[in-house]
Amino acid sequence: MDLNDYPTTKSIPWKPVAIGAAGLVVVIVLIVVIVRWVKGDAQMEALEEIVQEQVSDSIDRCESALDPEDCRQAEITDLAAEHESVETCELLETVEERDNCYWAVARAASDASYCSAISVSEDAERCTAGIEARTATREDPLSVSNCEERAPELCDDLRLYAQAKATLDALLCQEIVDGDMRENCKETVSDKLALMQAKEEADLDEDGLTAAQETTYGTDPENPDTDEDGYLDGAEVSAGYNPLGSGRL
Repeated sequence: MDLNDYPTTKSIPWKPVAIGAAGLVVVIVLIVVIVRWVKGDAQMEALEEIVQEQVSDSIDRCESALDPEDCRQAEITDLAAEHESVETCELLETVEERDNCYWAVARAASDASYCSAISVSEDAERCTAGIEARTATREDPLSVSNCEERAPELCDDLRLYAQAKATLDALLCQEIVDGDMRENCKETVSDKLALMQAKEEADLDEDGLTAAQETTYGTDPENPDTDEDGYLDGAEVSAGYNPLGSGRL
């Protein structure tokens, strides 16, 4: 038999195929990366447009403020913190304003890496220490009792915060160095004062007297007719009569 009569099997050129497959994978990866990059770039452009529009609106609002420049600085800083955008901070004019803005962004994002943009090294270190301390103590909040061991640089601020909450003195909040803690202190005192005012203005027994007036006249805040004479305490006071018994006020 002629050897040429045996069936022959053609071998597949595996090297070119492998090289082609690898090239296809690379192309697919590049396409995915490019699509993601373009999509991300489009999202960034959209975000920048939103921020620019909001900045423009803020500047317009600040024109009628008593101090337009301070208003503008506050508005831009707030926008930068809201969008966690250090780029927005670049719109501020002075180095100090930009540094404060960077710090605000770091606090909003709870990301100490933003602190590195602060020009003064000591402030950058304080910013980093503050962010790291808050991040590490979310489950076990930093307090006056444990700050000496964990964040001694914040102890004075924490004492002022505690004192302000106890006395409801917002002026003490102004003395707090840490910006985030200072704002939290102001909000806490403001909320407590608002709650106290709401309680004083409440008329629980619906007799026409607020809780504060009940205290003034010595009436029962839970009894609409303290002297049980058939007339509401508020009606008696309005008419000039003693809500606690007979006679006039």
